[in-house]
Amino acid sequence: MARRREDVDWYVEMSDALERRQQRRKWIVLALAVSLPLILMGGAVAAIYLHQHGHLERWFGIAKRRLTAPRTTEQPKAFDPVSVKKFQGGDIIYSQLDRNGFVTSISHFFREVGPNPDAPNEEFVVNRIDLDQGKIALYRLRNVGTGEAFEFRDVAVNRLVSGEWVITADGQKLIRDQLQARMRVQIRLIRK
Repeated sequence: MARRREDVDWYVEMSDALERRQQRRKWIVLALAVSLPLILMGGAVAAIYLHQHGHLERWFGIAKRRLTAPRTTEQPKAFDPVSVKKFQGGDIIYSQLDRNGFVTSISHFFREVGPNPDAPNEEFVVNRIDLDQGKIALYRLRNVGTGEAFEFRDVAVNRLVSGEWVITADGQKLIRDQLQARMRVQIRLIRK
Protein backbone atom coordinates (compact mmCIF):
# COMPACT_ATOMS: atom_id res chain seq x y z
CA MET A 1 0.00 0.00 0.00
CA ALA A 2 2.92 2.33 0.71
CA ARG A 3 4.23 1.83 -2.83
CA ARG A 4 0.87 2.68 -4.25
CA ARG A 5 0.67 5.81 -2.15
CA GLU A 6 4.14 6.85 -3.36
CA ASP A 7 3.04 6.33 -6.97
CA VAL A 8 -0.08 8.41 -6.42
CA ASP A 9 1.92 11.16 -4.69
CA TRP A 10 4.47 11.14 -7.50
CA TYR A 11 1.67 11.34 -10.07
CA VAL A 12 -0.01 14.24 -8.24
CA GLU A 13 3.30 16.07 -7.94
CA MET A 14 4.07 15.59 -11.64
CA SER A 15 0.56 16.68 -12.59
CA ASP A 16 0.90 19.84 -10.47
CA ALA A 17 4.33 20.56 -11.95
CA LEU A 18 2.93 20.18 -15.47
CA GLU A 19 0.06 22.56 -14.69
CA ARG A 20 2.47 25.13 -13.23
CA ARG A 21 4.69 24.83 -16.32
CA GLN A 22 1.70 25.35 -18.60
CA GLN A 23 0.61 28.40 -16.57
CA ARG A 24 4.14 29.84 -16.83
CA ARG A 25 4.12 29.26 -20.60
CA LYS A 26 0.80 31.10 -20.92
CA TRP A 27 2.15 34.07 -18.94
CA ILE A 28 5.36 34.13 -20.98
CA VAL A 29 3.41 34.05 -24.27
CA LEU A 30 1.08 36.77 -22.98
CA ALA A 31 4.02 38.93 -21.83
CA LEU A 32 5.69 38.56 -25.24
CA ALA A 33 2.44 39.32 -27.07
CA VAL A 34 1.99 42.53 -25.08
CA SER A 35 5.60 43.72 -24.82
CA LEU A 36 6.71 43.09 -28.42
CA PRO A 37 4.28 45.64 -29.99
CA LEU A 38 5.15 48.14 -27.24
CA ILE A 39 8.87 47.71 -27.93
CA LEU A 40 8.29 48.11 -31.68
CA MET A 41 6.19 51.26 -31.19
CA GLY A 42 8.80 52.73 -28.85
CA GLY A 43 11.52 51.98 -31.39
CA ALA A 44 9.50 53.61 -34.17
CA VAL A 45 8.89 56.74 -32.07
CA ALA A 46 12.58 56.92 -31.18
CA ALA A 47 13.59 56.51 -34.85
CA ILE A 48 11.21 59.28 -35.93
CA TYR A 49 12.52 61.57 -33.19
CA LEU A 50 16.14 60.86 -34.10
CA HIS A 51 15.40 61.38 -37.79
CA GLN A 52 13.70 64.72 -37.20
CA HIS A 53 16.64 65.99 -35.18
CA GLY A 54 19.23 64.73 -37.66
CA HIS A 55 20.88 62.12 -35.41
CA LEU A 56 20.19 59.17 -37.74
CA GLU A 57 21.91 60.93 -40.63
CA ARG A 58 24.94 61.68 -38.49
CA TRP A 59 25.22 58.22 -36.95
CA PHE A 60 24.43 56.07 -39.99
CA GLY A 61 25.31 58.38 -42.88
CA ILE A 62 21.76 58.39 -44.22
CA ALA A 63 21.20 61.21 -46.69
CA LYS A 64 18.43 63.56 -45.60
CA ARG A 65 15.90 64.18 -48.34
CA ARG A 66 14.58 67.65 -48.98
CA LEU A 67 10.83 67.83 -48.94
CA THR A 68 10.70 71.52 -49.80
CA ALA A 69 11.52 73.17 -53.07
CA PRO A 70 14.96 74.73 -53.29
CA ARG A 71 15.05 78.40 -52.38
CA THR A 72 15.33 80.84 -55.20
CA THR A 73 16.50 84.40 -55.00
CA GLU A 74 14.00 85.75 -57.50
CA GLN A 75 11.19 87.94 -56.23
CA PRO A 76 7.58 86.75 -56.50
CA LYS A 77 5.82 87.89 -59.63
CA ALA A 78 4.00 91.17 -59.12
CA PHE A 79 0.46 91.52 -60.45
CA ASP A 80 -1.00 94.78 -61.66
CA PRO A 81 -3.81 96.30 -59.60
CA VAL A 82 -7.36 95.93 -60.90
CA SER A 83 -10.19 98.47 -60.79
CA VAL A 84 -13.56 97.13 -59.70
CA LYS A 85 -16.78 99.12 -59.91
CA LYS A 86 -18.66 97.32 -57.10
CA PHE A 87 -18.43 94.31 -54.82
CA GLN A 88 -21.88 94.26 -53.25
CA GLY A 89 -24.88 95.79 -54.95
CA GLY A 90 -27.91 97.21 -53.16
CA ASP A 91 -28.35 97.30 -49.42
CA ILE A 92 -26.00 95.47 -47.10
CA ILE A 93 -28.01 94.61 -43.99
CA TYR A 94 -26.59 93.88 -40.55
CA SER A 95 -28.94 92.81 -37.76
CA GLN A 96 -28.14 93.98 -34.26
CA LEU A 97 -27.67 91.25 -31.64
CA ASP A 98 -28.59 91.35 -27.97
CA ARG A 99 -26.21 90.47 -25.12
CA ASN A 100 -26.93 86.74 -25.56
CA GLY A 101 -26.14 86.81 -29.28
CA PHE A 102 -29.76 86.62 -30.46
CA VAL A 103 -30.95 88.69 -33.40
CA THR A 104 -33.05 91.72 -32.44
CA SER A 105 -35.52 93.69 -34.55
CA ILE A 106 -32.96 96.47 -35.11
CA SER A 107 -31.28 96.40 -38.53
CA HIS A 108 -28.50 98.60 -39.89
CA PHE A 109 -28.50 99.29 -43.65
CA PHE A 110 -25.29 100.12 -45.51
CA ARG A 111 -24.38 100.86 -49.13
CA GLU A 112 -21.07 100.78 -50.92
CA VAL A 113 -19.64 104.17 -51.82
CA GLY A 114 -16.52 104.83 -53.85
CA PRO A 115 -13.14 105.17 -52.20
CA ASN A 116 -13.06 108.91 -52.84
CA PRO A 117 -15.81 110.94 -51.13
CA ASP A 118 -15.42 113.73 -53.70
CA ALA A 119 -15.84 111.33 -56.65
CA PRO A 120 -18.56 108.81 -55.69
CA ASN A 121 -18.35 106.97 -59.04
CA GLU A 122 -14.63 106.23 -58.72
CA GLU A 123 -13.81 102.50 -58.84
CA PHE A 124 -12.20 100.47 -56.06
CA VAL A 125 -8.58 99.40 -56.48
CA VAL A 126 -7.74 95.74 -55.83
CA ASN A 127 -4.07 95.03 -55.16
CA ARG A 128 -3.73 91.48 -56.46
CA ILE A 129 -1.78 88.80 -54.63
CA ASP A 130 -2.21 86.36 -57.50
CA LEU A 131 -4.56 86.05 -60.46
CA ASP A 132 -7.69 85.39 -58.38
CA GLN A 133 -6.96 86.89 -54.95
CA GLY A 134 -6.27 90.34 -53.69
CA LYS A 135 -7.07 93.06 -51.18
CA ILE A 136 -9.10 96.22 -51.61
CA ALA A 137 -6.84 99.19 -50.91
CA LEU A 138 -9.69 101.31 -49.49
CA TYR A 139 -13.28 100.10 -49.12
CA ARG A 140 -16.06 102.38 -47.94
CA LEU A 141 -19.59 101.79 -46.65
CA ARG A 142 -22.18 104.41 -45.76
CA ASN A 143 -24.86 103.87 -43.13
CA VAL A 144 -28.13 104.64 -44.95
CA GLY A 145 -29.89 105.80 -41.77
CA THR A 146 -27.22 108.07 -40.32
CA GLY A 147 -25.15 108.93 -43.39
CA GLU A 148 -21.96 108.05 -41.54
CA ALA A 149 -19.19 106.63 -43.76
CA PHE A 150 -16.90 103.80 -42.64
CA GLU A 151 -13.52 103.07 -44.23
CA PHE A 152 -11.80 99.69 -44.32
CA ARG A 153 -8.32 98.90 -45.57
CA ASP A 154 -6.92 95.67 -47.00
CA VAL A 155 -10.24 93.82 -47.30
CA ALA A 156 -9.64 90.35 -48.77
CA VAL A 157 -11.37 89.56 -52.08
CA ASN A 158 -11.54 86.65 -54.55
CA ARG A 159 -12.37 86.52 -58.23
CA LEU A 160 -15.10 84.08 -59.19
CA VAL A 161 -15.06 81.91 -62.32
CA SER A 162 -17.42 84.42 -63.93
CA GLY A 163 -14.73 87.10 -63.47
CA GLU A 164 -16.64 88.98 -60.78
CA TRP A 165 -14.73 90.05 -57.65
CA VAL A 166 -16.38 89.33 -54.28
CA ILE A 167 -15.40 89.94 -50.68
CA THR A 168 -14.23 86.75 -48.94
CA ALA A 169 -15.46 85.47 -45.57
CA ASP A 170 -12.29 86.87 -43.95
CA GLY A 171 -12.98 90.24 -45.58
CA GLN A 172 -16.58 90.20 -44.32
CA LYS A 173 -15.33 89.35 -40.81
CA LEU A 174 -12.88 92.28 -40.92
CA ILE A 175 -15.68 94.64 -41.96
CA ARG A 176 -18.07 93.31 -39.30
CA ASP A 177 -15.46 93.50 -36.52
CA GLN A 178 -14.55 97.09 -37.37
CA LEU A 179 -18.21 98.12 -37.65
CA GLN A 180 -18.94 96.54 -34.25
CA ALA A 181 -16.02 98.41 -32.71
CA ARG A 182 -17.10 101.76 -34.15
CA MET A 183 -20.85 101.34 -33.51
CA ARG A 184 -20.36 99.66 -30.10
CA VAL A 185 -23.01 97.01 -30.77
CA GLN A 186 -22.86 93.39 -31.85
CA ILE A 187 -24.06 92.79 -35.40
CA ARG A 188 -24.47 89.91 -37.84
CA LEU A 189 -24.50 90.15 -41.64
CA ILE A 190 -27.95 89.25 -42.94
CA ARG A 191 -27.79 90.11 -46.64
CA LYS A 192 -25.08 91.27 -48.99
